[in-house]
Amino acid sequence: MKAFNAPPSDLSSKLNTLLLSQIGGLPMITVGWKEMNWDNFWQTLGKYESQYGVGSIFSSYVSVDYGHTQQHALYINQYVSKH
Repeated sequence: MKAFNAPPSDLSSKLNTLLLSQIGGLPMITVGWKEMNWDNFWQTLGKYESQYGVGSIFSSYVSVDYGHTQQHALYINQYVSKH
């Protein structure tokens, strides 16, 4: 019974380290940061949302493309703080 009452492990440090290694740091604080290609950027965001349930600064959803009903449209939003 003790295992069921154990607190969940904190993966934030591991996820932060892994994420920063995949995107090469942060552009605003990493000296000599090199821009990553967009394919790698979207793959990285998708991996963290699907495998770890970690949202990013973006939210996204897929819906029908009402202009071309045989296609889908990917909608991408960015959170904006009202403060």
